[in-house]
Amino acid sequence: GTQNRLFLPRGSGMFKLGREIPAATSTSYLTNNLSVLETDGKKCLAAFVNRNIVQLVQYSPSELDQLTTHQRIAPEKISGTQLFQAKWCTFAGLTALAVLSVAEVFFYSPDGKLLLAHPVPPAASSTETAFSRGVDTWQGQLVFVGCASGDVLVFGVAVGQIVHKSTFRAHGCAVQAIACSSKAIVATSDDQGNVKVWNPNTLAEVCSFPGSSLPCTCLVFHGDSIFAGFSSGHIRQFCTMKGRLLCEVNAHARCINALAVDPKAGLLASVSDDCRLQVWSVNSGVSLKYSTAIVNSMLMGVCFHTDGSLLLTCYDTAGFVLFNRVV
Repeated sequence: GTQNRLFLPRGSGMFKLGREIPAATSTSYLTNNLSVLETDGKKCLAAFVNRNIVQLVQYSPSELDQLTTHQRIAPEKISGTQLFQAKWCTFAGLTALAVLSVAEVFFYSPDGKLLLAHPVPPAASSTETAFSRGVDTWQGQLVFVGCASGDVLVFGVAVGQIVHKSTFRAHGCAVQAIACSSKAIVATSDDQGNVKVWNPNTLAEVCSFPGSSLPCTCLVFHGDSIFAGFSSGHIRQFCTMKGRLLCEVNAHARCINALAVDPKAGLLASVSDDCRLQVWSVNSGVSLKYSTAIVNSMLMGVCFHTDGSLLLTCYDTAGFVLFNRVV
């Protein structure tokens, strides 16, 4: 519980520590290990991976409603399948949980029904393991999923069913992360730190930003910018319109595991192995607005709620940490 942890906030009083939301299992050491579906004005459904299961927790961000319910999803087809990521996707009027594993890409309904299982392409080398990692939804129409082979799988909906539409080669090594813009662009990153931007309609490359051999672990869009987090602890802001680097911030002392953006407030949240949550203002330049340390807790995922509050997952911890927006 929070009474056993040390929180060291600094900066403005933009956020205050809320409650811990319990879960039945702990969070695995995986990047981008949190996804939140806001089901209505009061309830949310959070998903994270613990080894070979996905833990779902229904909760309310409100301090007045502390009731939680728990559910588990385990891929039926292969016992002991290692999972890499789980993310809520809403496309073509259908809401599904994409579950990425070493063998297949699974899609589940919110009540746990299996909708699709699609095989992952073989890895580029026979000595490497195939897996899927990196997923996002583009304009409520398509879902893009990255693979160890460097391929990206594209899924859509036909006659009310999720279907695999196409596959394209995006990178020469394993895909790390995928982010989709509200505009006609999709970004992908890889183990070597390369970031590429694609036209989702033609699957043609729009522009690219070379890496420096360190993985680009997470991506988010804000306006015409891509914010990319790296294992080095750096955040880089790229302009998709001009195809160039706008700025680089030495944001964390260790690997950045997840980024989240609140577009209305112009805020970017970053979490890391260094146990810190950092919140940045990104509407005009990049400046640190809030920072806190959760001692001895490597942070694996972060999401904004529509009310501006933040939810975090911590490695090997059975639950979430809620930060309420103050100003």
